Amino acid sequence: MLPDCRALDWISAHSEALRIQHNAHHEMRTTVERHLLHRERLGEHILFADHGARSLCAAKDSLWELSVVKADGTELHIAGPAIGPCIAMAQSILGTSVRGAIAA
Repeated sequence: MLPDCRALDWISAHSEALRIQHNAHHEMRTTVERHLLHRERLGEHILFADHGARSLCAAKDSLWELSVVKADGTELHIAGPAIGPCIAMAQSILGTSVRGAIAA
């Protein structure tokens, strides 16, 4: 099932850059866990939509990644076994930072 395009449009409008990847670990011919460890070694802190998402990605050998560069230049990396929860989490985080910036 494809995500609602309006959600992606909203994320794009509230960030400097947006990248979505599906199963990037296959390109490197490695496992989900090794791929995630490599990203962490590069200093990329990866958030998961829920507690069991990382194990589910490894078990299913399926990984969706959504990366955003926020207006302040910081990066946000979210991963999960499906794109929908990643998009919802990005909207939640970006919505909080947008509201915080408006309040300031």
